[in-house]
Amino acid sequence: MSKHFQGEGESILGMYRTIPVVFGKVLKGEISSVGALVPVPEMSTEEVHEIASLLEVLRSSENLSRKYRCKGDAYYDMGRDRFSMEYHDLAAEEERRAKIIRAKLEETLGAAGSIPAEGPEEMDEIRMRAEALPSPWSEEGGDFDAACFCGRYPRWTRLIPGLWRAYEKWKNDPRFLREAPKFRPANPSWEP
Repeated sequence: MSKHFQGEGESILGMYRTIPVVFGKVLKGEISSVGALVPVPEMSTEEVHEIASLLEVLRSSENLSRKYRCKGDAYYDMGRDRFSMEYHDLAAEEERRAKIIRAKLEETLGAAGSIPAEGPEEMDEIRMRAEALPSPWSEEGGDFDAACFCGRYPRWTRLIPGLWRAYEKWKNDPRFLREAPKFRPANPSWEP
């Protein structure tokens, strides 16, 4: 602390970003429903920042890939094959980028894992409850997409508190649980 006040220390932002790493055991207790998790490796502040940055790029690429694929599918249904093909090509390019980033993260942090989905009978009930609720994108901002991203990569995203907060907020919502088998929500506003 004295070094910080003398201008020799790092920004305290780095300290807050490393809290999930330092207190990994505490986080394990919060996310016991995920199942057995690979221990968080010891990391420097710079390494944690790099992981956060890679996850942000991964999330962006996956989001764009879904968006382009949805638009491509919609144009195909409308009989506009040229537009459909262009959007599907864009989606494939973003998926290639995402694949490279996933490989990098797996080298550093181990396999991603995923939060298990409910059984088929429970899913039917969840779908019925979800249909009665408004679209999760209409009023909640980016939280829903962050929760679904977290659900796909729990072993990696537990390093990023904001993603876990989104997951904790949505984890029992039927709209989130309906997406659980694939964790690839498609925002209706993406359609042409």
